[in-house]
Amino acid sequence: MIANYKNWVSIFFASVILSMSASLSAQESVCAVVKFEIEQELTLERQGFEGRMTISNDSPFDLENTKVELAFYNEEGDPVVATTDASDTEGALFFFRDLDQALDGTVGIASGDSKSFVFTIIPAPDAGGENAAGIYYSVGALVSYNSDQAEESINVLPDDILVLPMPRLRLDYFFPSEVIADDPFTPEVEEAEPFDYVLRVSNEGYASANNLKLASNQPQIADNPNGLLIDFSIVGSSVDEVSSEETMLADFGDLGAGETSIARWLLMSSLAGRITEVNTEIQHADELGGTLTSLIESFNTYRLVGSVDDDTPGYVSDEVRDALAIGSDGVSSLPSSLFSLDLGSVVEVPTLKIFKSNSAEPITVENFSNATSLETSSSSSWVLKLSSIPSAVDVPVFARLDDPANGNMEITSIVRSDGKLLSKNNVWFSRKNIGPNDWEYYINLYDTGVDGALSLPVEYNLTLSPKSSENVPPIFEDLGTVFAASESPIDIVVEAVDFDGPLEALELSAPGLLPSGMNFADNGNSAATFSWTPSGSLLGKTIPIVVEAFDGLSRTLETINIAIIEESQILESWKSTFWPGVSDGAIIGNLADPDGDQLTNLLEYALGLDPTDITSDGLPVLIVAEYAVDEYRLALEMIVRENDPLLNVYGIASTNTTLDEDSWDIIPAGNHVDSPNQEAVPVGFKRMLIFDTQEISNTGPRRYMKVRVERSEAN
Repeated sequence: MIANYKNWVSIFFASVILSMSASLSAQESVCAVVKFEIEQELTLERQGFEGRMTISNDSPFDLENTKVELAFYNEEGDPVVATTDASDTEGALFFFRDLDQALDGTVGIASGDSKSFVFTIIPAPDAGGENAAGIYYSVGALVSYNSDQAEESINVLPDDILVLPMPRLRLDYFFPSEVIADDPFTPEVEEAEPFDYVLRVSNEGYASANNLKLASNQPQIADNPNGLLIDFSIVGSSVDEVSSEETMLADFGDLGAGETSIARWLLMSSLAGRITEVNTEIQHADELGGTLTSLIESFNTYRLVGSVDDDTPGYVSDEVRDALAIGSDGVSSLPSSLFSLDLGSVVEVPTLKIFKSNSAEPITVENFSNATSLETSSSSSWVLKLSSIPSAVDVPVFARLDDPANGNMEITSIVRSDGKLLSKNNVWFSRKNIGPNDWEYYINLYDTGVDGALSLPVEYNLTLSPKSSENVPPIFEDLGTVFAASESPIDIVVEAVDFDGPLEALELSAPGLLPSGMNFADNGNSAATFSWTPSGSLLGKTIPIVVEAFDGLSRTLETINIAIIEESQILESWKSTFWPGVSDGAIIGNLADPDGDQLTNLLEYALGLDPTDITSDGLPVLIVAEYAVDEYRLALEMIVRENDPLLNVYGIASTNTTLDEDSWDIIPAGNHVDSPNQEAVPVGFKRMLIFDTQEISNTGPRRYMKVRVERSEAN
């Protein structure tokens, strides 16, 4: 008979193996892939039972082939499924294991002896139900044996067990894209910056997860075929913003039903790279029921965008930062670029979600990265404008746009136009490496609505201060060589920026040395304009002009070279600046692509890009824009060349990407308009919008747009 059942405390184990590969890149070409892994062990207290059955042989015969078969019943007396197979997840409510390996009918009991059978019973997560009172089950047994060559069996009366509700855990892991540290492709040693590795644990079950701990090994290099010297270290750790020792142990304590907790580690790498892949694997202890008894409800990995403070109306705010991430499970399947503004490589912007520290269900975030502008009224005062189709947004919003200070400023305060003071965690700077000593800098914003709705458009006033106490000299916008056609008027706008103080003066370094007929005017807003009509006698010459910016402490000189050419020679002159003396058509041909970025020389010429640099930005951006009053259409926004009369840039559109481009609809000239915003546009260029021919519709087919560039010449 069953001598004793008791509740007992077991420890449930889960092993999580995380493998991340960091691609170290020079000029965007992967030179090495380094994989490291973090092995983790998750433990918590859970309910289990121990059974003991003693069979005494008081007969004069030996008992052979003694076998014990357990039977499980619910409160109504109906049989329920139990199994000894840890991988059997189809309908079983209990896992049990024979501790003596003797229940299978191979044990004999001599006359006058006795034998005890000890076994464990672990309920599956659904066995305890949802009510705190739990559910009663009964466990009986059929004992069979051979005695004096006769087969006999005995039914053992069942005993009751009370199975209580159980926790169910959702594990969400978050990893960033960029790891900033020493660049192996530069001679100097760059300083490493910590990066976040975040785990959010949500208890979606009906009971507390008691004594919940996650123990991890120090990150280890798993695969480094190029033999790079790389190391990872822990520089900080916390659980719900409470700092702990700099170890990989996260002690969550007791996590109640419906509660969520966030562990955050700060890791540092000795080499820079980009996390391009995250492989995850979860393993369970088979001796405790494996997958059948697992209390892990789901296991997900996400790309971390930022750690923010969410104050969505209707949700309880706390002091724990929330995880803003791309909302698709599985980091390894994500695109390399987060938003379509990143080099134009992604047309469809991924879905963003906010994973809160005190709410299990993530919330969708509206991404306005392509509907945001930034005005810098001074070096310490910016206005960020968020605009879209006029409506009330009842979900959190996010925007990412270029940082004009290139990472040299810090945010002092952020005030929304209705007076709301934003948390400093909700506006932050970030950067992305695009080559040796070459970075793209961004400013990021996260916000929630007023009483559940944010009325657009809305403005944010940012007060900033220099990141360093040292003076930052003013810098000029790089104009390169400016091509001017003889006998044609030109206006050359030169702009300077000083990020840590007002610019005192913008002037000629050698006054009175301007070419005949050229006028210089300081516009008073850190910009100056040169107006000129070059004479035919200057054809073929390059005129240098030197301008100076002064901030009271430092002076910066900039030389502007103006090349006087015939209109028909603008393209050839442009090529000669990148490939002087080269005549190979595979390099300088209009349809050649020497830098391998899938953009022809003619296209890069028309858009003002660098045909020798694969990382050039400035590609057309697909946006939603107002075409007429209350009418919105897709539009391509781009900066295009206007100083070449032989060049033709226009748009084409279609509802089917499989059609040959010649079958796409040509967008009429009336849909090509100059943008009202012509700030920071190079000389000889303009910012243009190409509107689709159809209004946006939720019921119509998808629309696709492309830019086509032609030049009326034989080659």
